[in-house]
Amino acid sequence: MNKFKVICTIGPASLNDKVLLGLKLRNVDFLRINLSHTPKSDIERIIKFLVRYNIEIIIDTEGPQVRTGLESEI
Repeated sequence: MNKFKVICTIGPASLNDKVLLGLKLRNVDFLRINLSHTPKSDIERIIKFLVRYNIEIIIDTEGPQVRTGLESEI
């Protein structure tokens, strides 16, 4: 049993069947989406594309920009 997990950051160049099938065949455990470099308008489309590969998805948020509470309180 492996004691490590493999995380691959997904970018525009890797959003295709050839690359993602290769990652799946190499037993990648997680696909990471870096929101620092991903337009908000693309997030839903990317996630819908990635779920087809049955690999867990990690959303890496921009820490300083993550806010909680009511907008009026921020």
